[in-house]
Amino acid sequence: MKTSLVNSSLSDVDELATQYNTTLKSLLDKHAPETEKRVTHRPDTSWFSEDVHEEKRKKHHAERVWRHTRLEVHRQLYRSARNRYNKAVKSAKSDFIVNSLSTSDPRRLYSIVNNLLVMVNIINISLATGIVPTSFKRAVVQPLIKKAGLDPSACKNFRPVSNLPFISKLLERIVAEQLVQHLS
Repeated sequence: MKTSLVNSSLSDVDELATQYNTTLKSLLDKHAPETEKRVTHRPDTSWFSEDVHEEKRKKHHAERVWRHTRLEVHRQLYRSARNRYNKAVKSAKSDFIVNSLSTSDPRRLYSIVNNLLVMVNIINISLATGIVPTSFKRAVVQPLIKKAGLDPSACKNFRPVSNLPFISKLLERIVAEQLVQHLS
């Protein structure tokens, strides 16, 4: 690099600077390429206790055993471990919410209620106007293979799965409940 820049016949400063920058960029790209790093913002998981963590560990272990052996017995063990984990998560979340609401810390209580009020306000306005916000309609669509063992190079073996925002699912559930109440 040094010799090509020193021995360069260019006399224009701009061209020389451009060559210098190009050479440096190519060296950087070769020895320290840019990589994308995904940064995820994780919401507050204070409810995630040691018991829930243990159930999650058991569930993953049972799943690995089942995927390795493919035996029906291990599949049933995995399903029961998964169900225990899901119950533990649901229980821990509800206990956390009850404990959070029953605490005497007004700042924390205000924060929880304020977050709920924002969601309630958005949902009420959406129901009153009959308009679903555009951001609620945006989904991340991921193709998933229909069954293990199908040819992954054929597009017909995939199905689209849409990951919608949580609040849009909540709005959908509220509308469904109101329709059922209205029709019955």
